[in-house]
Amino acid sequence: GLSRIHIGMESGCDSVLDLVRKGVSSAEHIAAGRRVIEAGFDLSEYYMPGLGGAERWRENAVESARVLNAINPTFIRLRSTVPLPGTPLYDLFKQKKWTPLSEDGKVREIRLFVESLEGVTSTVASDHIMNLLEDVGGRLPEARQQILDTIDRYLGMSDDERESFIIARRLGYTRGLSDYRPDERVEAVKRELKLQFESIDQAVLEIAKNYL
Repeated sequence: GLSRIHIGMESGCDSVLDLVRKGVSSAEHIAAGRRVIEAGFDLSEYYMPGLGGAERWRENAVESARVLNAINPTFIRLRSTVPLPGTPLYDLFKQKKWTPLSEDGKVREIRLFVESLEGVTSTVASDHIMNLLEDVGGRLPEARQQILDTIDRYLGMSDDERESFIIARRLGYTRGLSDYRPDERVEAVKRELKLQFESIDQAVLEIAKNYL
């Protein structure tokens, strides 16, 4: 009765896979994914924007798309990277061997990733609390432009507006751009966070510890 298999690909970039000691190569991901599809299963592949850090975000996007183009899974699920204390990735962060992407950086990586998906009929799903833009999703290729338009709407906001949206999302006041509205509660928290942290992105790293 098993009809769907979930694979935590995380990345299709070999240097990123090596960095996080995934224990598998991009070629092995492709071979395994194809076997699942050929066997008649639905396949959910998980991709982690930001896993390559600021140093490898372009490679993480383009190479992950390359692998998924070769597989054409049923679903592509986004799982944004968050370094948590007690994990090897957090240790790399503290050792300055890996730099976390900003919230804006992850959105830009997702845009490049979606642009690099070709010839697939997968459904993209941003179904996780740590994804900034939950309303980025839909079946390709039909939903490609809608996904890119949503991303561009966010990136087209002013710095101040983007910070407010980030705080609203992280506090649970909004789920996506489609239902976001300015909120004085958010502005009050934002003022407090800016006094406490050097940046909103540093504040988000602290807030994220309460989610995961």
